[in-house]
Amino acid sequence: MSIFFQNEVHILSAILRMGQKGSMVDNVSAGGIQCGIHMDGTLYEKGSDKYGNWISRHPNGFLFKEIKIPSYDRVLETIKKNHKYLPYFKIIGWDFAIDREGEPVLIEFNVSPEQNQLTCGPTFGKLTDQILEEVFVKKTLKGSAD
Repeated sequence: MSIFFQNEVHILSAILRMGQKGSMVDNVSAGGIQCGIHMDGTLYEKGSDKYGNWISRHPNGFLFKEIKIPSYDRVLETIKKNHKYLPYFKIIGWDFAIDREGEPVLIEFNVSPEQNQLTCGPTFGKLTDQILEEVFVKKTLKGSAD
């Protein structure tokens, strides 16, 4: 998830969605699992299921904290480059896959992304105070409440 704020693209949070054995989809609501991704591409120590249960190991056996997403830096570069072309969408949720050659493949972007707060913590992270100031005090962001 990224935000276009003060003429700069900021990465807010990222999650890896994973299916389970026998599942055709990775949606958490359909039985998948989600795990936060650190900015260096490594997974958080724990992920969660649709019931909000915290787990440190995928049912297939691997520990989340031992996984690093290949080419993750290229995904972040792609987001930062392309969000600038969509400045009217302040917050975008991006869905990517990584192909066999390590290239990021954009699946879709969502201009009404779901919150990643359960897995990754506060939506705006380090930018929370600045964004609240802009939206509720200065009211300078287009589309913010009057």
